[in-house]
Amino acid sequence: MFDIYLLNTDHFLTDIPYLRSLLSIDEWQRVERFKQKIQADKSCIARANLRIILSKYLNINPAKIIFDYNQKGKPFLKDYPHLHFNLSHTDNLIVYGISDHLMGIDIENINKKVKFQELAQRFFCPSEYILMNQINPENEAKLFYTLWTAKEAYLKAIGEGLSGGLDSIELSYNFQNEDVEITSAKIREEWQIKNCKINDNYLVSVAIKSKDELPDNLTIKKFEKY
Repeated sequence: MFDIYLLNTDHFLTDIPYLRSLLSIDEWQRVERFKQKIQADKSCIARANLRIILSKYLNINPAKIIFDYNQKGKPFLKDYPHLHFNLSHTDNLIVYGISDHLMGIDIENINKKVKFQELAQRFFCPSEYILMNQINPENEAKLFYTLWTAKEAYLKAIGEGLSGGLDSIELSYNFQNEDVEITSAKIREEWQIKNCKINDNYLVSVAIKSKDELPDNLTIKKFEKY
């Protein structure tokens, strides 16, 4: 089982009082750390809707869900170890991944202009930096974010986050299929990674610990109001 949901935070801004009521005291304290109201609202929307989505799989009240956290701060369900989840957000979009396998997900705005070559040289594996140097400038952003999101999805899946090092997993890119491939032999035996564009602006990558192949075309469900 593997499901991906996408929501637009703009559609939930009027529901903050209700969404806030679903959060634990600890979660609300985390939300209140944001100095800007819009960032606090987005955090509230992300956390509360995670509860709502998970409640559909667990068949319990979303407010009754109890999260535990690993040493790096990744939440998990101690009482439901069979259900794995992850979320990622950028701009006004949030993606959620739900699975019965360990998994991670990442979304990025591929139109964000950064120093691609400089970042690739600093954080990517040498073979990936060479790949970045061989790509046409017009495709540079897509390749960079394809590799970046795939790496971050994997690091989030194993509970490390970016502190685990983007060069801890080596990737290549299949230009014919426009898909990322795992080069690291040991990781390739146990993990699957796929990426897809939501539109011309956003790209999503998922990493799942499974020997079963993921479908070539990932299905992303739009999550609307409850």
